[in-house]
Amino acid sequence: PQTVRFDTPVNGKIIAISGQKVILYIGRKTEGTLELEELKDWKGDVTHKEGDSITVILKRVNRKEGYIIVSKRELDKKEGWKQIQTAHANDETIEGRISRLLDDNKGFIVDTGIDMFLPLSHVDLRKVKNPKSLIGKVFPFKIIKVNQKEKSGVLSRRVLLENEKNQKIKEIFDTINLGDTVKGSVVSIMDYGAFVD
Repeated sequence: PQTVRFDTPVNGKIIAISGQKVILYIGRKTEGTLELEELKDWKGDVTHKEGDSITVILKRVNRKEGYIIVSKRELDKKEGWKQIQTAHANDETIEGRISRLLDDNKGFIVDTGIDMFLPLSHVDLRKVKNPKSLIGKVFPFKIIKVNQKEKSGVLSRRVLLENEKNQKIKEIFDTINLGDTVKGSVVSIMDYGAFVD
């Protein structure tokens, strides 16, 4: 029988989608199969169709039914984790989609190729009044912590916004002088004066 090397990426072609199973030609004597759920995006839409080529990893043989169980999601997670490690090591930003709000309302799960945690306090410069409105939105993020053991991490959008704000403040102070006339909007009024943007 042909040697099957597990946890090794292989190219496959979708030959059928039947119910919740996807059947793949993977260049072996028997087909590969994976759960349809693995081909769905964050909205639940199927992202592939019959005839599409995808890369998967071989997981195990189902001898009783005569096929090889494969996974696309596990391969995506492995590749996603490598990208996270590289971005963190090089102090780079990454893009991610806010996929769900945690039950305790203390933060979000962000899909960056792997699921990462975004604390509610790190979403914006100001308190977010309607957290659910952010679900599905794509933003750049800074990785502020990685957990090698669990292959996960913590993200911040606020850090990037603060850097952007500080850069804008620097640019403003580099271009205005005492006595200049500028336009602004009153953003709040206090007993001791007004704040102008």
